[in-house]
Amino acid sequence: MKLSYQRSPLKSYMVIRGEEKDIGYQEQMLQENAIPLLLPFYAIVVNMELEVWYDITGQRSLRDVIRQEGVTLENLRRVIEGLTQAFYKLQQYLIRQEDVYMNPDTVYFDRNHPNQISLCFCPVVHPDTQQQIYELMEFLVGQVDHNQKMVTQLCYELYEIAQDPVSMEQLAEKVRAVYDMEGEGEGTADRSGAPSIPSEERSIVIRENYQPDADRNDPADFSPVRNLTPEQEDVGAKGRKTKAIKAKWEEFLRKGKEECKVQFPLLSKLAFSRRKKEKKEDEYGVSEDFVFDPQEVLQQKTQLLHTKKEKEMESRTLQQGEAKLVYDGNGCESNYILDKNSFSIGSLAGENDAILHSDVVSRHHARIVKQEEGYYLEDLNSTNGTYLNGDLLPYNVKVLLHSMDQIMFADVTYHFV
Repeated sequence: MKLSYQRSPLKSYMVIRGEEKDIGYQEQMLQENAIPLLLPFYAIVVNMELEVWYDITGQRSLRDVIRQEGVTLENLRRVIEGLTQAFYKLQQYLIRQEDVYMNPDTVYFDRNHPNQISLCFCPVVHPDTQQQIYELMEFLVGQVDHNQKMVTQLCYELYEIAQDPVSMEQLAEKVRAVYDMEGEGEGTADRSGAPSIPSEERSIVIRENYQPDADRNDPADFSPVRNLTPEQEDVGAKGRKTKAIKAKWEEFLRKGKEECKVQFPLLSKLAFSRRKKEKKEDEYGVSEDFVFDPQEVLQQKTQLLHTKKEKEMESRTLQQGEAKLVYDGNGCESNYILDKNSFSIGSLAGENDAILHSDVVSRHHARIVKQEEGYYLEDLNSTNGTYLNGDLLPYNVKVLLHSMDQIMFADVTYHFV
């Protein structure tokens, strides 16, 4: 079997090609009915081989997550327990674990919801489940930072366990035991044999199944207080007055916004785009990537102050022979010296070497890798794409850079020097 990637301006695909596996009705059923835990896909026959296209738009592969964030105890728990939960839920759809292809390049996490996992239902002949688990543990051992003794020891223990036939539930039990012992877990595993419920799902279940205490049969226990003291009545009157003032103020702002839309349509459109992004905040405190049409020309860019780090970077003398990213625009971006073997570009501060401020640049957008032959550019499955001299790069494909190549990270343009 062969794995490759294809890209269109608004969609990203992983393509698996090989000998068709006899799965029966499931392949046709899954192509016509989406299941949240599985990547959407469609299959065609090309030259007597089955070619399966998976939609991975807005997804981060397990390989990218580990490469960018490292092997941590939290990531181990997220991966191992996430896979266990996913396989447990897929049983409800009569999806067999052996029909899922699980490796660092086919396990994905949603870019905007880091705990949301997606798996790859594979109608192409692929390694059996035990081989997949072994190769997954082998990958984690190869990526772990050996300076983190506790995490390194746990990875090697998981790797040793995977030498023999083992289930994901057994590996998850091992990870949970260490996670709870370190005091980072929010609860213990369910000893009944079923996988434990993650904290976010557990809270939903508790709310749905909430019942008052059995010994509290008086309806008055659940009704609002009827007899108020003078002080309580005074507080209530002040609250009603505050709400009335707030309602008038909101009405005033609404009328002002409507007039602004009529007088300044372009500014209103830009403000709406920015508010739309800010509203899409999930429980992890990160905003969703904003999707734009690459055919549109953005007339105005947000002007932001440079950070202290960026000013220091710009003030450095550009020595002869150093590779650089030189900004080609009127906005707020900086020039960067490629002073690392792996130089990451994105909008998320703290996790990238080059921080771009455009709304349409993904948090982890692209990276430039230094090798013996030179510098290679690689897109990280960004939402709005990376362009080299006008050509859209497929995900996970490294392209050699040459002097004065033009690189566009979504709508932000640089030249490689």
